[in-house]
Amino acid sequence: MEKTFEEHVREKREEFRNNLKLEGFKVEFPDSKSFREIMKENFSKVFDHPMSHYVAQGEEFQRALPVYRKYEECHHENMILTDEDGKFVGHFCGESEDHSSFYLRNAGLIPEYRRQKIATKFMEEFLSYLYKIGYARVTSQHHPTNNPVLIMMLQFGFHIAGVEIREEWGTLIKCVKLLSDDREKVFTRIVQGGNDIT
Repeated sequence: MEKTFEEHVREKREEFRNNLKLEGFKVEFPDSKSFREIMKENFSKVFDHPMSHYVAQGEEFQRALPVYRKYEECHHENMILTDEDGKFVGHFCGESEDHSSFYLRNAGLIPEYRRQKIATKFMEEFLSYLYKIGYARVTSQHHPTNNPVLIMMLQFGFHIAGVEIREEWGTLIKCVKLLSDDREKVFTRIVQGGNDIT
């Protein structure tokens, strides 16, 4: 009998946990509600700015609830990184963007754990994990002044694919990583001016 998508993801999560080479750290996969509670408590430890410039409230919030509930049904990854004592170290989260793309929505480490290659080691295994689940592309968006993260993404083979301005988050640089060599070749050809489909 064929595995359900949920069974497939659970199996790949266990592989991810076992393959993650971060001595002294653990990764947890809380459900969306628990993840939001953990982040509400810890967001200000990671970032020195509010989560958003604009938050829907009142009538707009109520009107948007059906859409948000539908969005919650898509595949999400909510990961919390802790030390061996269970102390919060950082987070990674995202969701399906479309049938082939995973959107890395947000990630961060508290300051005392930065510049120790933790994010680099995590990303190496995370990209492999997403590929094993079945994704072909990973996208992310970053503030143009977030040089450490943009440099890391470029080192991982992400391409700068565009700019977006959002009322919630301001100006963002869009990055995309192709998880197979075939897609990478086509993307590179298109970037170099070969836009025709042959």
